[in-house]
Amino acid sequence: MKYKLLLFLIFFFFSFCFYSQDEKKFSSKECQELLNQGIKAYEDHNYSEALKKLTKAEVIIQNKSCDQELWYVQNFIGNVYKISTNYAEGLEYYLKALENSRKEAELNENTATVLTNIGALYYQTNEKLKALMYYEEAYELAKKIDSDYNKVFAGLNIADIYNKKGELDKALKYLNEIKNLDKSDFFQRIWEVNYADNFYYRGEITNAKHIAEKLLEKNKEKDVCHVCVLELLAKISEKQKDTKKAIAYTEDALQYTVEWKSKIEKYKYLADLYQEEGSYLKSLQYKDSAMLAKDSLAARINKQLFAVNKVKLEVQEYENDLKTNLQKQKAERKMFILLIIFIVLLAIIIGFIIYKGFKNKIAKQKQAKTIIESKQKIIKLELEKEKSEHQALKDQSLLQQEQLKNKIGQKNRKLSAKALYLSDRDKLIEGIIDSLTQIPEIVKNKEVNDDIRSLKEHLKADAEWDEFIEHFEKVNPEFLKTLNQKHAKLSENDIRFLCYIYMNLDVKEISLILNITIDASRKRKQRIAKKMGINVDKLHYYVLNIQE
Repeated sequence: MKYKLLLFLIFFFFSFCFYSQDEKKFSSKECQELLNQGIKAYEDHNYSEALKKLTKAEVIIQNKSCDQELWYVQNFIGNVYKISTNYAEGLEYYLKALENSRKEAELNENTATVLTNIGALYYQTNEKLKALMYYEEAYELAKKIDSDYNKVFAGLNIADIYNKKGELDKALKYLNEIKNLDKSDFFQRIWEVNYADNFYYRGEITNAKHIAEKLLEKNKEKDVCHVCVLELLAKISEKQKDTKKAIAYTEDALQYTVEWKSKIEKYKYLADLYQEEGSYLKSLQYKDSAMLAKDSLAARINKQLFAVNKVKLEVQEYENDLKTNLQKQKAERKMFILLIIFIVLLAIIIGFIIYKGFKNKIAKQKQAKTIIESKQKIIKLELEKEKSEHQALKDQSLLQQEQLKNKIGQKNRKLSAKALYLSDRDKLIEGIIDSLTQIPEIVKNKEVNDDIRSLKEHLKADAEWDEFIEHFEKVNPEFLKTLNQKHAKLSENDIRFLCYIYMNLDVKEISLILNITIDASRKRKQRIAKKMGINVDKLHYYVLNIQE
């Protein structure tokens, strides 16, 4: 019953995870695809398609089914609206992105980026004071978080506004603050244009012209910065009463101008320049071009508004579908949970009925189990009793063995002492004999010499060794037998040497008993160990434990 219930709970857990994770995986994948497609469309200048994809991604993120940052998508949507000249919608999305970026715990570059974008939007709508406010806020934030990129980006825009307002010292202050910061080649060119502008507005035309001409010469990329340089050179030429050059620079800038609003301004400027030169026909042509550009811009804005509204409608439908699907999934999940609860309750009821039915059987099984356990305990106690008795006998036997070993050890020590005594005695007698043989009177006495010779022969006899072996066998009856069985090739002298080792005598003591040098005793020990096939260092341990 327990196993069945466990399996059921496991099934419920994985089923629930499957329902919840399946929705999350699908939405996250779709969200990422929409983001990638939206960014690609933006880079390809297909702004209506970019808006559609990015707005759908925003819907998914707001439903918390995707782990992308909401501020990032909203900021990108704001960029699309801004470049499409739909400034109101762009500002709305920038403010949303700003709010979401500020929800993060710490100050970050995201907030500075959005603030700069808002400033750029206000700048395009000629609300330069508001633009300046957001740029300065972005600049101060960039200083706090030490973001060179945002500091440079905001600082360049602030300097540009102050230049156009005529507050040239303030503009120069910001330009000097960001002068040595790490910046891209593009930002460096923009900085130099702003610096040249500052000279222009101060009336230092020569310095401004020198910087602008150098920029024009080295700038190989025909980007926005290139247009800015041409515009500055046109203004400088006009200031120097060189209308033709001013016209040439402006017409060149017109070729690289993409935005219709900037084109209209250049058409008007060219019309004024041609009028000033006296070319009224050209002036009228550019005025007409400005009018046509305005109409084209209005038509384009209307077209974009229509496309935006169409996208909004599509996104609204997508959002409704998504909400419907989410509600459907929630309803299905609710039904699934209710079904699980019902099955759990049913399983509990069935389990209770089964429990009641088997309650008596379980009680009997418990009684039988108790009886068996009691018998097992009795058997266990009897076994433990036998074991303890056996252990007592074993301990007694071990004690007796230990006592026997102690007795044998004592007898071996006595034998060792006796052997050493006999050795010392023989050496003493030999010393006395050697001393006597040095006395001339004794040498001449035949009877004394016969006695000395008899005494020497007695010392050479092994009667003491035979007596020693007899006593040794009595004390250690199994040692010699075991030694001869395991090592039959050992000589009598080898066995004698090993007996002394068994009695725990060292090499020095054995050399005294055998009347040989310590070095000779060591060599004999090595020879015996080699004959037995044992490491000489392990011979002592092996001899002591040979009977085990």
